[in-house]
Amino acid sequence: MKSIKYTVTNIIGLIIICISFIPLYNRYLTHQRDDRFDFSAQTLLLEYFLVIVLGLLLLIAKKYSINKAFAAKIRFLTFSIIIYTLLTFVSALLSQDVTRSLGLFAFGSIGPLLLYLIISYKIPASTKNLQYFVSVFIISNVLYLLIAYLFAFRHGFTTDLLATRTGKNIYGSNSVIGAISFILPLIFINRRKLVSLVTKNIYLRLFGIMAVVWIIISLSRWGYATAMLTFLLTAYSINKSLSLRNIVLVFVVFSIVAYIIPDVSELIIFRFTGSSSLDSFTLVNILDVTLGEGRLLRWENAFDNVIGKNLLFGIGLGNNYLVDLLGNSDAHNLFINMLIEQGLLAFMAILLVLTAIYQLVKRISKTTANQNIKVLVLSLGIGILIFHFWSITGGTYIQAGGIISAVKNYYFFIAMGIIAYTSKLEGQL
Repeated sequence: MKSIKYTVTNIIGLIIICISFIPLYNRYLTHQRDDRFDFSAQTLLLEYFLVIVLGLLLLIAKKYSINKAFAAKIRFLTFSIIIYTLLTFVSALLSQDVTRSLGLFAFGSIGPLLLYLIISYKIPASTKNLQYFVSVFIISNVLYLLIAYLFAFRHGFTTDLLATRTGKNIYGSNSVIGAISFILPLIFINRRKLVSLVTKNIYLRLFGIMAVVWIIISLSRWGYATAMLTFLLTAYSINKSLSLRNIVLVFVVFSIVAYIIPDVSELIIFRFTGSSSLDSFTLVNILDVTLGEGRLLRWENAFDNVIGKNLLFGIGLGNNYLVDLLGNSDAHNLFINMLIEQGLLAFMAILLVLTAIYQLVKRISKTTANQNIKVLVLSLGIGILIFHFWSITGGTYIQAGGIISAVKNYYFFIAMGIIAYTSKLEGQL
């Protein structure tokens, strides 16, 4: 039994690391090469493999108890997640394209749910395991960023950021910022706050540098807002003060990037205002450029033509392209996309999940006397909040544009699982 429990822990850690390769793996499957909205039986069987492995691990692994002080909150979170998943399943059954929606559901919803359940209930409590999961979560993000950089500059280093920032579909600026949002707060935490968990972790420092550089070169307006909000929430909630050191480090990184990549400042201004002149950097110009984009028209179209007709269960996962004005795979807004594809009931269920996360994070942070657990839980909670802030204009849990890629959904469920897992370690760190 001892060998089994350690085997399960190690396999789950390996799976978390390998999640970063999911988009790369999917890119070269049949449906991506031939038809961006085609899902063959062979493709689905290959993509179900991870779900099957997770299902077997959940069955064979022994269940370990949750700390009684947090049991009710964790049960509420687990109940909310399961209700959300079931409602998404019903939506998939009633989909306009059942095969496509069920494929996305099995890999993008069931897989993350199983991973959450295993981390929360099937991994024995130990400081070593917590450190292990935090480390593999960071490593997974580092690998994801590395692959993103390779795709963005796949033809050699170029200064044409307006072209390279797209990175080709799933590795574009929005997808990457969404994926890294969950642990972004960790890079802004004062080192003294997490003495025994991540402060000596070189992977976190590497992630921090790569994440800041990516946000800069992504030229994503909402990405800049996401990074700024992450810093402010971390400073207010955890550090209790604005860190001059972090501000200086970001400024230094920006200066280095600006030196290596000519005209990056002008490109940023152009993204915000549509002009490369510093004089054009006004609130009026920023609003004009933003309001003139097709994103707002797509949101309006969603409300006018879709949500009213398919209010309760939506049109099915991955089917936004059927109703989108430009045939895009998502509405560029997680909440609107959820209303379109999964319906009002699933939308209400995810709000219940977010409420449960807030209550659990608040309870653990107020109850635990251990600084490491408190800071880690707060940072993961802020990361989840940051992701959903980013998702207002970013994208969905599951990127469905010709590939099944649920990296963001897996990371979301991993973050929730680690938060629940920390309750087993009360008094141990």
